[in-house]
Amino acid sequence: TNILPSILWNFEQDELPDVFASVIHTASSFLSPYYLLPGVLVGVWQAGGGDAYKCNYVKSPDHKYAHECFKVPADADLVYFAGTWVFWAPWVGQTFLCIVLVVAAYWLTAPGKQGSIDSIGSATTLAPDDDDDVKAEEA
Repeated sequence: TNILPSILWNFEQDELPDVFASVIHTASSFLSPYYLLPGVLVGVWQAGGGDAYKCNYVKSPDHKYAHECFKVPADADLVYFAGTWVFWAPWVGQTFLCIVLVVAAYWLTAPGKQGSIDSIGSATTLAPDDDDDVKAEEA
């Protein structure tokens, strides 16, 4: 899934691949722990706009596809690109995913949740007085 949005955005000849690429980009940003770097790179690339195939042939601002290829100002900086969702999605998604994974890890390893797993799969905890040796020592 890391390269799929980039491929779809490269094949874009109409709006449908753009919608699919945006959905996959957003979903991967929130669900894949490996998507931060490729997601940011493809997000910055897509925030720059322009169809890679069409813009290869556009050499002047009076070409019929010039509005797609020259819509980013020449002095655009990181703040300009940061105003788009394709740029923000990996950052927001990975922060959300990190928080969810930390909460899940804490919940699974918290001292009150430790115990043994029986054959059915439910968690059981052993109290000190359940052990015959402990009962014998207390008597």
